[in-house]
Amino acid sequence: IELGKYGLAIECFDYALAITPMDSHVLTQKGWAFHKLGKFKDALEYLDRAIEIDFDFDAFHYRGIVLHELGKYDAAIECYDRALEIKPDDFFSLYSKANALAESGKHEDAILYFHKALEINPSNVDTLNNIGVSLECLGKHEDAIMFYDKAFSIVPNDAKLLFNKAGALFDLKKFTEAKSMITKVLQIEPDYTGATELLEQINKQLSIK
Repeated sequence: IELGKYGLAIECFDYALAITPMDSHVLTQKGWAFHKLGKFKDALEYLDRAIEIDFDFDAFHYRGIVLHELGKYDAAIECYDRALEIKPDDFFSLYSKANALAESGKHEDAILYFHKALEINPSNVDTLNNIGVSLECLGKHEDAIMFYDKAFSIVPNDAKLLFNKAGALFDLKKFTEAKSMITKVLQIEPDYTGATELLEQINKQLSIK
């Protein structure tokens, strides 16, 4: 799997399962290989079989990821919860649960779990960014900027962070600062989605002043 040869991995797992058909680890890894191939139905089938045999962390976590990618956020959250019962301090399950909560519009709960993830990995840029995004969704633009700035201290020229901060500044009507941010985005990634449109909106507001 680590080499990206998922079809070959599945053949090897089939050979192993022919010998030990109740091996939950092999069933889990086969399910994950199907997920990497985009075959989510098959992935869930094998992950479910693994869970029937053993209360396995990886099976629950991977099942959560598959359901998450299918947009079944509540079901995904249930799987992440089961995984966290086994490993309460697992960063990826906490982070994944937070994302599922955010994507289902439960931003206050999402922020709680993003913070739990940060306790384990304080310098994770995606977590800092996503807290900012959820804060913006709650209308807390200044607080969001604080988290974007924390992320900037780790990766100073990240286009996504610059774009998100520009949006927060725009919502605060700080158009000159927003323009500075979005200009940097376009210097780093000229085709960044939404950047040109945001710059046009900023320039329109600046022309009114």
